[in-house]
Amino acid sequence: MNNRGVCMRYYNLFLLSSLFAQPTHGHGAPELLVHSDWQLIGGSHDWVMVGYITFKNRARTPQIMGELILQWHGPPLADLTGSLFRKKHRLQFMAIEEFCLADSSWDSNAQQLKLKFCTPLKLSSEMTMYLTLLISPDTEHALKNGYFSIVPDSLPTAFKPLAQNPTTYIHPGNR
Repeated sequence: MNNRGVCMRYYNLFLLSSLFAQPTHGHGAPELLVHSDWQLIGGSHDWVMVGYITFKNRARTPQIMGELILQWHGPPLADLTGSLFRKKHRLQFMAIEEFCLADSSWDSNAQQLKLKFCTPLKLSSEMTMYLTLLISPDTEHALKNGYFSIVPDSLPTAFKPLAQNPTTYIHPGNR
């Protein structure tokens, strides 16, 4: 066989492997990033943005999330009200109805803030959510002496192990 035949065979194999190769974008481990904050909303002493959560999904298929549950670790709270707001591209944080993803319910026995999405949320490539809380002076003191952890079972499978890392805790009042 001459060199031209060998080269053509390798060229054909290269073309076939290129056609069936999986794209490399969209691969890699997911990321769960949390940043704690304490930012009054609109000059009000009642509503405070206490942190934000960023989900980075590198899978080809979106991850679906029906609710986000935050476990409180600190002085017991009788009641707590909160909301999650979506970050829109390059815009600053805005607590407006158009960006609201979920309102909360408080389980005082379990000390959990449950944020159920109106429709299941698709985590495509990257999404940031701001957590806001309605506070009173008593609640403010308690919040600054504890933290929230994300309940792993409330997350899509790919993100569950990440919630056990202490870097994913929300420490209201600590930046």
